[in-house]
Amino acid sequence: PAPMMTSRAWGGQADRADALAPRFTALQQPARKAATPSRPCSSQSWRYTLWEWVKAPREPWKVPSSRTAAALAERWPHVYAAAGYHPENCAPCREEDLDVLRDLLKRPKAVAVGEIGLDYYWKDNPPREFQREVFHAQLELAEELQLPVIIHDREAHQDCLEVVRAHPKVTGVYHCYSGSLEDAKTLVKLGWMLSFTG
Repeated sequence: PAPMMTSRAWGGQADRADALAPRFTALQQPARKAATPSRPCSSQSWRYTLWEWVKAPREPWKVPSSRTAAALAERWPHVYAAAGYHPENCAPCREEDLDVLRDLLKRPKAVAVGEIGLDYYWKDNPPREFQREVFHAQLELAEELQLPVIIHDREAHQDCLEVVRAHPKVTGVYHCYSGSLEDAKTLVKLGWMLSFTG
């Protein structure tokens, strides 16, 4: 199947980046001057990093965006990277794509696999069974590399919990948790952290 990238999923992000650009224009040059090899973590350098992230050409939730994250992590000492296939855009994810992801995650400043998981909310997302296959494969990769995971779970709570339980050696954080209290207690017992970020 063709990549599942829609104007809804990405166009809004691109519009938001353009809308944010004027706010960072004034910070761009001072930050460039402040962030030098001898003073990489100046008060302005993180703002320039954000400017670069907002304007960087990339595809959402795919290997190109993970490459961008890895490149920024290598450039800035205070930046670290996560890499993974988001469920909204995990098709077509092939074995060779997972090999590319593995190479990115082996870099010294790669600290997590993510954001990965299941999303049953949008009807034009990849088929649920395919999402689960990619989710399983990435959890296996996390176990192989001994990395924590950032999980996206939207309208897929029971399936997501079932997949997670199949990989007891893997833990991490549920991003923007929206499941039940009972499931939350189960996940905490399994060693997971829960994020309530809105």
